[in-house]
Amino acid sequence: MKRYTPTLLVTLLLCGAVGASAQRGEPISLKLSIWGVKTIKVDGKATEQLLASPGSVNPGETVEYCIVYTNTGGAAGNFVLQDYVPVGMVAQLSAYGTSGKGGTGDLLGLKYAAGVALAVGDVDSNTVTPKLTSKGGNDVGALSTVPVTNPGDPAGSPQRPGVMTLTLPSVAGNSRGTVCFQAKVP
Repeated sequence: MKRYTPTLLVTLLLCGAVGASAQRGEPISLKLSIWGVKTIKVDGKATEQLLASPGSVNPGETVEYCIVYTNTGGAAGNFVLQDYVPVGMVAQLSAYGTSGKGGTGDLLGLKYAAGVALAVGDVDSNTVTPKLTSKGGNDVGALSTVPVTNPGDPAGSPQRPGVMTLTLPSVAGNSRGTVCFQAKVP
């Protein structure tokens, strides 16, 4: 059974996988947090538990990626944040449910919160709203499972199994926000 170590996933993500751009001269800082998502039984019911330091990740287990952006300067227009799904993982397009009742409606694959900066161990990220659809065009987020080349990877690297994109028309000065998505080890 192949095991994935989150430390390696962090290295993969921080080496060109997470990127942001905006129309402004100063960079906006990014901070990546990774949680293990384990399903445990509480009073006989399956409940998700977030683990700040998941150690390793086994097949069938899920990892939640949360990226905090912080703008310490003036307003920035056309802000685009992307994080590529790590090789060996599968983006969970309905990780946060669906927009309709009874599992109908659009798949909710992203959580976004303007003005909130989550860090591992701060709070349960399930409190973050609104949840965004996985498909682009309906809101400011998109999560894809279409293989894509990450321009930050070395030449000859394998394609990534998807990408998360957050597109904001503007980010106010002295502001922050958090966007999260989940991926599973097949």
